[in-house]
Amino acid sequence: MIATAFTALSLTAVPVSTVRVDSLVVRSAPTAPTMDGRADNREYGAPSVLIQTAAGETRIWITRHSGYVFIAAATRDSTFYWGDDFVVSLDPDGSGGAAPQPGDRQWYLPLVWR
Repeated sequence: MIATAFTALSLTAVPVSTVRVDSLVVRSAPTAPTMDGRADNREYGAPSVLIQTAAGETRIWITRHSGYVFIAAATRDSTFYWGDDFVVSLDPDGSGGAAPQPGDRQWYLPLVWR
């Protein structure tokens, strides 16, 4: 079973500091993606991040259009649970830490099962 998660964030809501080596470049998209419960290369292009998990590969797309950042992920999960989330954390000043610190942002995105 593949689960997907989506969000759109306003660029003005997240302060951006200097680019670091561990930063991602957010590609521009010609049009806003459709948030329809599907995430794939046809709509988003090549994944921005690939994470290998015990269940398989998780693909994450990050793109921007018209002042918004769009984040979508597709992951394999054989253990359906209503409380499964995809968590996105932003650390604008790059200070790191085990949990979000003042000024950091964190969003819990519910998975859409298909």
